[in-house]
Amino acid sequence: PTNSTHQLICWVSFVCAVFDRSGRYYGSYMENFLKGPRCEISNNRAENKIRPFTSPPSGPSHSVTHPNLPETPLVPKLSDAPVAVQEDVCRAAAKDLSSYLNDGSIIGTAWGRTMKSFANYVSDLGVHNVKVVQINGKTNETSVPVGADDLSQAIARAGHGEAYVIPAPVAVDSAEIAEMLKKERNISAALTLARECQIALFGVGNLSRNTILYRSGSLKEEDFIELEEKGAVGDVCTCFFDARGEAVSSSFAKRRISITLEELKKIPCKIGVASGLEKKEALHAALLGEYINILYADEELGKELIAI
Repeated sequence: PTNSTHQLICWVSFVCAVFDRSGRYYGSYMENFLKGPRCEISNNRAENKIRPFTSPPSGPSHSVTHPNLPETPLVPKLSDAPVAVQEDVCRAAAKDLSSYLNDGSIIGTAWGRTMKSFANYVSDLGVHNVKVVQINGKTNETSVPVGADDLSQAIARAGHGEAYVIPAPVAVDSAEIAEMLKKERNISAALTLARECQIALFGVGNLSRNTILYRSGSLKEEDFIELEEKGAVGDVCTCFFDARGEAVSSSFAKRRISITLEELKKIPCKIGVASGLEKKEALHAALLGEYINILYADEELGKELIAI
């Protein structure tokens, strides 16, 4: 749009929803790592830096392109309401989802507030026989609705395929029960399919008592204290990690029914969706841990990550 302020940010699949000044939505744009002189990427993950660069000062209508990327304008955040920002990011990510899928693709999904919002924007994906599998067990939806089935069912319908669930809670009372349940035929089959995914889609959580995981009772107070003492800063797919992106061993981890962080890392396409500055530390750690290689985030959060 001609009225947008254009600026290019070198970012791990940084995405913004594009609007003109009248508020009309024009779609979304995303980018992968730019392997050029203005974006330094090292094989040593500790040395990786996300460096911003802006377009030449030729006016607000200028934009920058890369041979492997579409024209990428960056526009200001249009709302201070967290829910509106989350919906904008989810809308943009959902619009791009078809570009990652083929006929017969297997995509794993997690649940949470962000993924519940994402489900509202999934439309026909132009592919068939897609398999959608949940990659972690469910929480207590009677107390805090998270739409655990909403996203998998929405993608299965849009991909003319089938959805597979893990018929178990995300965490049980003991490690022994968790191990027994993982061997149960239906649960084992779902977890096996989850490990075969080509794509994983999930939100990013921070360690907080305001999360659905905690408020639903799936994460107990003693679990929270233990994770906090061990330096956990956030989670993806209910798998907690510390500020360096390393998995945190805990009682909750032993009682959890889901794939592991190491198994998640083996999935080729890992799409993370996040919004809000409160996710900054968790999202930075998730990137260090290499749990995300395609990220959809709001402009403000993206700029804060760049500054780290």
